[in-house]
Amino acid sequence: MPLSDTLRTSHFRTAAYFLAVFALSSAALLGYVYWQTSFYLAHEVDRSLHANVQRWSQLPPEALLREVSGRLRRDPSLREPAVLIGGGGERVAGAFELVGPVPRYDAPFDAEQYDAHGNKVPVRALASVLGSGLVLVIGRDVHDLDEFDERIRTAMVGGIFIVLGVGLAGAFALGARARRRLDDMAHSLQSIVEGHLGARLPVRNSRDDLDRIAALVNAMLDEIERLMGEVKGVTDDVAHDLRTPLTRMLAGLDRAQAGTLSREELSALVDDTADDARLLLRMFKGLLRISEIENSARRENFETLDLTVIAGDAVELFEPAAQELGVALRFVGCAMPVILRGDPDLLFDAFANLIDNAIKFAPPGTDVTVQVAQEAGQIQAMVTDAGPGIPEEERGAVLRRFYRSEKSRHTPGHGLGLSLVAAIARLHGMALTIGDAQPGCRITLTLPPATPT
Repeated sequence: MPLSDTLRTSHFRTAAYFLAVFALSSAALLGYVYWQTSFYLAHEVDRSLHANVQRWSQLPPEALLREVSGRLRRDPSLREPAVLIGGGGERVAGAFELVGPVPRYDAPFDAEQYDAHGNKVPVRALASVLGSGLVLVIGRDVHDLDEFDERIRTAMVGGIFIVLGVGLAGAFALGARARRRLDDMAHSLQSIVEGHLGARLPVRNSRDDLDRIAALVNAMLDEIERLMGEVKGVTDDVAHDLRTPLTRMLAGLDRAQAGTLSREELSALVDDTADDARLLLRMFKGLLRISEIENSARRENFETLDLTVIAGDAVELFEPAAQELGVALRFVGCAMPVILRGDPDLLFDAFANLIDNAIKFAPPGTDVTVQVAQEAGQIQAMVTDAGPGIPEEERGAVLRRFYRSEKSRHTPGHGLGLSLVAAIARLHGMALTIGDAQPGCRITLTLPPATPT
């Protein structure tokens, strides 16, 4: 994998951006801690110098000489040097060899002194003119403080580099991982482009952004594959269902063109040809309506409705037709209103198609039951008959346009009813399932509970 590809990934760039922000924030925080620590230590040294000067300035001259002289005996390494200087600049007591003159009095200053080995070492000093005319100079070797400051600075710089190193390594790992996933997705997409519509983008169940995108793309591919499957199946089904009426129409036109028909025969031929033309027109109207529904062009007609009322109206419409066929059409409603958002006309058409299919295939003397129920927020509408049923291997195919099983080839219809119902169900977010009523068929429309927003 090229390094440049990894560096261009959004994961690497995002991680690098936050790493830069974190590094700058850490540097600012560590700098503040360093400044406060150094300020505190320097302040403590100055406070100690002022306290010693104030205490020693109150001593009698003899006691002061003893104190300054004793300081050298107690501290031969000159960690805390002190010296008394006379009016002529001569040393009266103590040992404190400053490098250079005293820059100011009664205020601490930074200087250098010669230690016991003659080396220059940094010192913080305070000089004060006493009432006797002597000058008291005391100091504090700050070499250890300087070393402490240097260690803090080194630790700060090292810490920043460690953070940057670990952060960049993590960012590179994230970028490489994202690049591998993108390569896997690109490979799958290339396979799909080459015609393998069954391929899908890999999903790792990490629920990150790429997983969400992959899930959405896979859902889109499922829908495309379904539509492509319908298109492939529709070609054969259309050829099968349109061939018969078109052949009859062409044969009739040939007979009419031959001029051998009587007036009555010609009139009957025109009527038959018109019936075939109307059949074709109904089929194409059905196709256009399904396409309109699948394109969600009718969602603007959604309103709040009671599904029990819609189903009851459809049952009432088909009761006379069911009685003529010797089928008992029963309706089992819900005690409470079943409220949902939908298109009342389309839902009525869905029930009408399901009931029409059920009473067409139900044997005389049997029941067709339409039921609407609601439980735990889930809405179900079921149409059950006692007909021949739908074989399990054909339950997906019957939702395809123009598909007709061999059992229904001689039953009036053109194979668009269940396709229309499936399109209406998808528009309303319903799941359509085909089951076995033993005997017969049970078609169920299920609307899951609304997801809280």
